[in-house]
Amino acid sequence: MKDIWGMMFAVAIVASISTLEPLLMPVVTQWTPTKMHRDGNEIIISGYMKKTRNCEFIAVSATGTVLGQRDIVNVPLRFLDRPDGYTNVSRPVGMQEWGPWQIRLVSEVPITQVGFRVTHSCHAVWNTVTHLGTVSVMSGY
Repeated sequence: MKDIWGMMFAVAIVASISTLEPLLMPVVTQWTPTKMHRDGNEIIISGYMKKTRNCEFIAVSATGTVLGQRDIVNVPLRFLDRPDGYTNVSRPVGMQEWGPWQIRLVSEVPITQVGFRVTHSCHAVWNTVTHLGTVSVMSGY
């Protein structure tokens, strides 16, 4: 019985640390969009950020909030500065520009804002997901 409580305590500690890590030690800070251009349902966005930790890049994801609802939908994202539109290149630590990125809104779904998250591998235990920020948009109206 004592071993079970010890194991449960260890799992709780690891879960807490994995939740707190991106809040206390984010991989990216100061994510700031400086340019945003909309052409129909496509939005081109770029800006600057500060990478604070030397972690391996895995992916950036974009999700949209649906007008008047709590629903979240995935939003397609392409890196226009990469020939294939995608990347797996890790950036160096420090202040730097990012983008341009292209996000495509689905016209049937009225999206009011798009949130961006980045996933990195900083160690072997779990991936670190950092919330970059949110931009206001409107689609379908």
